Order: sequence, then structure tokens, then C-alpha cells
Amino acid sequence: MTRFNGQHWIQSHHQKHVCQCGCGEYIPIKIHHHARGIPMCITGHYSRLHNAMRGRNGDQNPNYKHGRYTDQDGYVRILNPARTCNSDKYCMEHRLVMEQHIGRKLRDDEDVHHINGNKADNRIDNLLLLAKNEHTALHQQIAKEELGTDGYSAMKRRVNLGRRKVKA
Repeated sequence: MTRFNGQHWIQSHHQKHVCQCGCGEYIPIKIHHHARGIPMCITGHYSRLHNAMRGRNGDQNPNYKHGRYTDQDGYVRILNPARTCNSDKYCMEHRLVMEQHIGRKLRDDEDVHHINGNKADNRIDNLLLLAKNEHTALHQQIAKEELGTDGYSAMKRRVNLGRRKVKA
């Protein structure tokens, strides 16, 4: 009785089995495929074959929200393929609204403030264009009014303690 030659088996099956997902790549043959069988797809390509959303882009996808979504910070982001914003194809809506209102792109030292505090309310009446340092000062003033001087001081101490821990 002849002994099984694994290397010969691998070589005889090398570049004979094409991935079924449609990528056209050959499935890399491994010794355990002799016992378990040769897979249909390359590792990670199976979802391409059995994905119900495959080819359903834009309006055809039921999860499509017409190029708008709200990020984890509460800001509305809009798909804007005409230009990239910080190497991201989604731009913050309030910045785009302000740019259209003033007729130019915002500079890096400019911020847009939401007057009523609602980050999703991007009406031009609710937006205020400020320099970054003015915007920071405005938020500090709002925090002082809401927390009082003692609460504001305690908050600043907590923030500064957190910064020291990060730097150390």
C-alpha cells in the first residue's frame, strides 16, 4: 500500500479551483483540504456570495438615508462627493449651510455655533459664525452660567486632572 503524499496532492490541485464569489482568484490549497474538502470561496469572500445587500447601492438599499446621518456627537453629516472634508466624503451640514450663506469656504480658524444648542438644527437663523477662540470663550461663559462659579471651577479641575493623567 502506498503512503499518502500531501505535497503531491497540493500540487495536483494548485490553481484548479476558482473562488465562487466571482473575484476570479484561485483558492489556496492547504493540506487539511484533503480531509475536509476544498472550500467554495477564499476566506472572507463567502459573504460576497450570500449577501442579500450585494449590489444594492444608494436608493436600492433599504438602509439608505439619502446621504444624511447623525454622528455620535449629534451633528448631521451630509454626503458631499463634490469635495472632501478632512479626507471624509461626509461633511458637517452646519458648516456647509454657513459656507453657502456667506459664499465662501470656511477658514480653519472659524467655527459655527448653534445658538439654541441643538446640533441637528441647521437653519441659518440658528447658526453663528465665530472665530475659534470666540467660540471657546462663548461655551465657557455658557458653562459658567449653567453650573455657577463653584460648579464651573470643579469641572475645570476634573478636566485638568484628566489632561495630567493623559500626559503622564
